[in-house]
Amino acid sequence: MNNYESYYNKIYRVLHIKWISAVIAFGLCISISLAERVLFLGYQRKEQIQGMFNCDESMKYLQTFEEYKKEFPVISLNEPGKLDLTVIVPCYNVEDFVIECIESILRQQTEYEFEIIIIDDGSTDRTTELLEKFKEEKRVNIIWKENAGIGAARNTGLRNAKGRYIMFVDSDDILLPNTLQRLLEESKNGTYDIVGGNYQLLFENGRTSDVRYLSNKEHTIDLKENPDYILKLDGVPWIKIYKRELWNHILFPENIYFEDTVLRMTVFRKARYYRHIPFKGYLYRKQGHSITYRLRNDYRSIHALYVVDYLIELNKRNNIKNDETFYKIVLVQLGKFCYPRMKGSNEQIQRAVLKAAKGILIELNKCRPKNLSFELRVLEQAIFKEDLKVWRRISSIM
Repeated sequence: MNNYESYYNKIYRVLHIKWISAVIAFGLCISISLAERVLFLGYQRKEQIQGMFNCDESMKYLQTFEEYKKEFPVISLNEPGKLDLTVIVPCYNVEDFVIECIESILRQQTEYEFEIIIIDDGSTDRTTELLEKFKEEKRVNIIWKENAGIGAARNTGLRNAKGRYIMFVDSDDILLPNTLQRLLEESKNGTYDIVGGNYQLLFENGRTSDVRYLSNKEHTIDLKENPDYILKLDGVPWIKIYKRELWNHILFPENIYFEDTVLRMTVFRKARYYRHIPFKGYLYRKQGHSITYRLRNDYRSIHALYVVDYLIELNKRNNIKNDETFYKIVLVQLGKFCYPRMKGSNEQIQRAVLKAAKGILIELNKCRPKNLSFELRVLEQAIFKEDLKVWRRISSIM
């Protein structure tokens, strides 16, 4: 017992002596944190663009480097036939992977009826020749066209789709067994607008990553009641099935990079019910460098701004009203996604992008929410103050 008392007394004396130091340390941590926030908001340094452009002129200036045309291809989907699903597979120079991809879809065992629309987007390798293997397959429709990019290829698939649901598969990826069955049986005959699952990365050495998932729990979200949930959704088109009606009058941007942005900014906002099931259904092949990396020193990186401007106009044309969630989505696009894609651009272009981004936020000011998170407030301040340094910093850590 005496040993326990002695041990207790020693601990007490140490704590008693050091409690003042602990309080001081805690106070210093709080002070440093507050100081960092003040500094990070850019109040001590204002890097204003030097009066060369207003917001509209900035967009014109950027177009001297990379042209931008607002072309809105029209689509009005035909009435769906008796098929439950259309799987759209755009192909371009994927001779090493396309057979494995298509066969992974054809091997799906399901009670549901589906078709595969393969769009050969002007391939110059053996892809076109290899696709001949599937010409006699009843469930396959192969469309050959001149090269116009993945957005235009997917749109060709949408125009020819006969399914009640739509799915996109990249031509170098693999659909795992029972994926179609799991997704379609969860759709409950059209109850849910979007049904999604989980995926893994497949590396060049054949190894796979841990499962990438939005959630490891089965759940359903009403996106009209909980619109901010859209900010959590993975903005990739694959490992999801979409109710056909979501794509009526909506297409992927053509001749603009980062076309997948249409999902978060437009398609998800048209949907009501999102259903998630925590199963592994897709292998996404990770090879070489991403489009973000490849364009970071290229003028085409400016498309990271163009695609936001384009989709705001597309939403207007489709009477999709701006709301507080949309303001947050746009803000995230102008920071978290825009800067990393433009990281290699020269400072003058980045300043012009920042001023053009400011013009976009001013246009959306009526739907600005009052409850922006700290990160989004910092980003918003950086854009409005045209503070290049803070924009870069906050966009890099979001």
